[in-house]
Amino acid sequence: MCSSDVISFRDPYAHLTARNFWTNSAFQKELHLADGAYYITVQALNGVELGGSLVLTLCHSTPLTVDTSPPHFYNVTDIIYDEDFDLIAIYYTATDSLSKIAHAEFGLGKTKYDVQIKAYGLHAPMEREDPFVAVKDLGLEEEVPAWIRIRVTNHGKMFTSAF
Repeated sequence: MCSSDVISFRDPYAHLTARNFWTNSAFQKELHLADGAYYITVQALNGVELGGSLVLTLCHSTPLTVDTSPPHFYNVTDIIYDEDFDLIAIYYTATDSLSKIAHAEFGLGKTKYDVQIKAYGLHAPMEREDPFVAVKDLGLEEEVPAWIRIRVTNHGKMFTSAF
């Protein structure tokens, strides 16, 4: 069929006694795929009453990406804080070559393990060499330390936090 099938094609309705039991859907259990891009193959069969079983196979769809690894968060490259405008911008370096960065989150904590001062807020990813998150209205109090928390999530819903 298609050059490198992971699962061989089989008729999902072979065990059914009548056509009215067909669901026109199929699934595969206990499938363990390595990280990477996969394509879905779809086969359609016409009925015998139409002159024989002819098969149409579509081999390439939009790839389905399997990604079980979190993104790589390398470092925070710069922090700019303006107390007059109560604004902070944090430049960071994070990548995920397989499923790309879906979003970044910013939070402030009383320690490096929490976000009790400011809960995580979602920020769209930036397609640029030096992505950053910018947050207004931090509500920081003088002489109260706050830990910056950045969390990046890939499209596989895996995340990595940094402080």
